[in-house]
Amino acid sequence: MQNGQLRERKREATRNALQEAAVRLFSEKGFAATSVDEIAAAADVSRSTFFRYFGSKEAVVFSAPDEAGERFLACIEARPAEEGPLRAVEEAFVEISRDAESQRRFAINREGLLASEPGLKAREAESTIMWTGRIAEALAHRDGESSPQTRHRVAAAICIALSRELGEEWLESGEDIERLIRGRFEILRQLARH
Repeated sequence: MQNGQLRERKREATRNALQEAAVRLFSEKGFAATSVDEIAAAADVSRSTFFRYFGSKEAVVFSAPDEAGERFLACIEARPAEEGPLRAVEEAFVEISRDAESQRRFAINREGLLASEPGLKAREAESTIMWTGRIAEALAHRDGESSPQTRHRVAAAICIALSRELGEEWLESGEDIERLIRGRFEILRQLARH
């Protein structure tokens, strides 16, 4: 393995350790009662290492969904131009779900935390609004439009709702995420025909 790949794997392992330690401590002690120093110690790194990866405690909670969102946008824009928007969105969902199983424990703990912390719930609502807008912009760009039209905003809202519904079912059922995605998009296609 090359040095660059080894460094990247170590960075990813450190980032994952910090996320898991943070969410575990937040669940045990509460978000407000957990310090950055405690998170760093639980992940066996220094405080300065924590801040190399995350700008704040809140950033730990929202970094994984934000990274997935960035990958989702890149996937949408990379889909073939002749492909319809529904298929592009479906394939983008499948692509970003490929590493979902490795994030399962973190996602379960994160959902519990969001449900119990009003401040984080408010931040989640802000994040939802922001990502809805960014998805609408990506869909508009894909269509050659300079700004989102009504169809792009509606499609983005459907993406967000579908993402939430898929995530909840996946966490509860443990079913294969790609199978769930394909099933939901088939339902969307059936609804569009009626």
